[in-house]
Amino acid sequence: MGTSEERLDEIIARTNCPRGFKCCRPELENLSKVQLLGRTGLIDCLEENGNGCPLGVSFGFGQFCTCLVCAHLLRHLGR
Repeated sequence: MGTSEERLDEIIARTNCPRGFKCCRPELENLSKVQLLGRTGLIDCLEENGNGCPLGVSFGFGQFCTCLVCAHLLRHLGR
């Protein structure tokens, strides 16, 4: 499967982000305000303007992040 960075490149290539991954920019170093919810695998988006993200799923008063790029950065690269 390659290194984590190679895997990230593969994920970016196959992910269609209408926002151009702006929550992970510049240079995919600055991950937006997100929180991994324990062992559930769910990512809670804590961004104030996150409700407009097409890769988010609303729940109650919050939103889960379903972006594979954000998930990879958070889980494997500690960003």
